[in-house]
Amino acid sequence: MPRKNTRSYERRKEKRDRALLILIVVIILLGVGLTSIILWSSGFFPLEGNVALIKIIGDIGSEESILAPGVSSSEIVEELEKAAEDPSIKAIVLEINSPGGSVVAINEISRKLAEINKPKIAWIREMGTSGAYW
Repeated sequence: MPRKNTRSYERRKEKRDRALLILIVVIILLGVGLTSIILWSSGFFPLEGNVALIKIIGDIGSEESILAPGVSSSEIVEELEKAAEDPSIKAIVLEINSPGGSVVAINEISRKLAEINKPKIAWIREMGTSGAYW
């Protein structure tokens, strides 16, 4: 007889634990949802405007080279300046797939990024190493 009571107790405990877990998940989801609604309604996340997508693919250098395919820092800086000056651009996304590059080129890009007063997001695809990560 004691075995049945033990099994019954274990089943009730499992059901209670499962119900508690579901309740916790629901509370967390409601909290995240309400927080998002409050932030959006307060204007914290702009719902209007464009996003500039700047691709940094390949080696990053100071100049373009036929021998080493990649991107030059002057191209990236020029695109960043256009995005910074355009009032319809509300954020900048950097799509990165690069093994890095020269220290000078990386420094030019990072200085320009620091000057821009808009939200910036780095999206690293397959590779973002060395200076591309920095």
